[in-house]
Amino acid sequence: MGLDGGHIRKMGNAQKALKKAVEFYKDICENGLKIESSSDTLTVVQAQHLAFASIGYLKAIVQFLKDGGGSRGSYLVLAADGVEVHPDVKDPDTGENVEVFAGK
Repeated sequence: MGLDGGHIRKMGNAQKALKKAVEFYKDICENGLKIESSSDTLTVVQAQHLAFASIGYLKAIVQFLKDGGGSRGSYLVLAADGVEVHPDVKDPDTGENVEVFAGK
């Protein structure tokens, strides 16, 4: 979820991250997580809760983008119909300078 829900967002990446998050959470629910000692119990419960929370967070991002939401103060949404971004902004997929626009 880190990059795909981070500072530079793309609809396709957010959708892929959501799908992976759902698969990961289902895997945890079906197969559990390994506990080597009783002291790991809290960490495992936290991991399961974080996996579940990431689904909600990514669902909100995807829906926001589907509803036409664009860039805000803390992140950019890359979209062809946006405004030109600073030339030093890097594409999260390639690490290259962004050649597209940030959504309005």
